[in-house]
Amino acid sequence: MTRTGGGCAFCGAAGSLVDSCVVEDKWSRAFGGDPVVALDHGWYTDATGERVPADHRDNAKFFRPYLRALCDFCAHGWVEDVRWRAEPELLALARGGEPAPHPSAAVERWARLTALLAELLEGMPTAATDAQRGAVHRGTSADPEIDVRVFALQQALPARVHLSQVPIGTGMVQVVSVDVAHLSTLVVIPSDARARSVVDAAGLAGALPAGRTHVDLTATAHPQRVAVERLCSTASTAAH
Repeated sequence: MTRTGGGCAFCGAAGSLVDSCVVEDKWSRAFGGDPVVALDHGWYTDATGERVPADHRDNAKFFRPYLRALCDFCAHGWVEDVRWRAEPELLALARGGEPAPHPSAAVERWARLTALLAELLEGMPTAATDAQRGAVHRGTSADPEIDVRVFALQQALPARVHLSQVPIGTGMVQVVSVDVAHLSTLVVIPSDARARSVVDAAGLAGALPAGRTHVDLTATAHPQRVAVERLCSTASTAAH
């Protein structure tokens, strides 16, 4: 679905919207310059008719991560508060700290917020519903649930957000990864109950490295790519 209407994406308030950055500007300066956002559509069909994850051909489009989708009250109110509460833990992870077995509530909310902001760039189709955005706004559980996992990276990567869309019937699953230095967060957004069932059937927890495992990108696929491949395979099987 593509979000329509000119109001704030989270509270719905009409009126002037303000410029916002998907990844905080000060993080960009601290960890290697301006961040980028890469968008792809999750899969494509090659010349032989085979369905192949789009990450395999590296044809993503890149954008500067700024959007105009929040009102001033949200952008400089609860959104700043979410970032402020998560920042100490996120900075420790970005500098090479070990992630806990389960991310804190502050980091989970930050990751969901960042993924939802990234979804709103460039008028792309979005998986998240207004109800899911409202849940992140309030700090409550979303329905369908939005999954978050945190990984440690061997390499110190520049700030990057990568979105991949996996079609599920008339809906989709949006897979969003946020990399900042040694930190990677993976957010999986199902658009509806059917998409949620595919996420559950994909068994991503078993397919991905444990949260405390360092992911060496020279030898091991990035968690985002692993998730997209597993979701594409599961969705294709379910369709037949």
